[in-house]
Amino acid sequence: MKKKIYFVTGSRAEYGQFSFFLKQLNKEKKISLGIIVTGMHLYKKFGYTYKEIVKDKLNILKTIDIKTSQDKILTTSKSVSLGIKIFSEFLKDNRPDYICLPCDRSEMLAPAIVSYLLNIPVIHFYGGEISLGSQDDITRNIISQIASYHFVSNKIHKERIIRMGKDKKKIFNIGAMSLDNINLLNIINRKQIFKELSIPFTKKKIILVTFHPITTDSNSTKFELDALLEALNKFKDLYLIIFTKPNNDAGNKYIISKINLFCKNNSSCYFFDSLGQKNYFSLIKISNLIIGNSSSLLYEVPEFKKISINVGIRQEGRLCGKSVINVPGNKFLIYKTIKKYVDYKKINVCNPFKKYSPIKKALRILKDI
Repeated sequence: MKKKIYFVTGSRAEYGQFSFFLKQLNKEKKISLGIIVTGMHLYKKFGYTYKEIVKDKLNILKTIDIKTSQDKILTTSKSVSLGIKIFSEFLKDNRPDYICLPCDRSEMLAPAIVSYLLNIPVIHFYGGEISLGSQDDITRNIISQIASYHFVSNKIHKERIIRMGKDKKKIFNIGAMSLDNINLLNIINRKQIFKELSIPFTKKKIILVTFHPITTDSNSTKFELDALLEALNKFKDLYLIIFTKPNNDAGNKYIISKINLFCKNNSSCYFFDSLGQKNYFSLIKISNLIIGNSSSLLYEVPEFKKISINVGIRQEGRLCGKSVINVPGNKFLIYKTIKKYVDYKKINVCNPFKKYSPIKKALRILKDI
């Protein structure tokens, strides 16, 4: 009989990491895969990114709207509460053999708690990491404690899971699957990406920016974003500056409004709801510098032999290679760092998350489980 496996996804970035893995998993004859879609995938203002899953011809078994679109202090706690109710009703009547929960977003708390209480084994991807400037850090550890099986991206992360008291025989270091995606995607050239994004073609150098809320401290979100924009303002006439929309964590409304205003006042700046994985990676390839506080600066950007500047405290404590330049959320330091590295050419990258064929490895292990 086929094993029934559900995979829960709540955001564009997280689905992007797993898209090729899920397409391969969907081909397995002994596995019945169902995708549960929730979180920011379901909202127009974040680009209706569930359409990427539809485009990939994967089976969306269920969409669960847990009302995460608002930007209020109680939004997350209310959405987790609603998620527990809806996931309880659904999983009680549609019980899988296993449920896969990726990463560390708050959307994963509800299915994790419900699965634990219903004795459904949880397979957790990418536990054992640290990001002290985000509530994701605690969320990740909660899911790791609940999970029966663990797929991690580095031996250091495996050791952390072992120290939690988990069975080391059920912890697998596969590396970052998103690095496989870079080689599997059809990365497009400069002319194609400009056409795709409806940007007038230019040979100007590009700065790519992704900045998310700091969920442990709303004041830091405002302070660090303001500092970043003030620093970028000094480069607006020389460079094309492209922003991607933040995730739906509390504080996103401030970020969106400030970037909208910045782009309105600068004709060489553009702001996108969602670029999609192929466009995002294609932009990384042609950009001179990538800056912000997204985990992609630590994971995927080094694969393109590029410098990335990680601003502020959001990723504090997270493992990264030497090509990632960490800078405090201070406008003068950010400006000096951009100026130093925006045309940096010589770079030798050792990515701590790179391993051979993580997708194949994950599939093989998952079939054995």
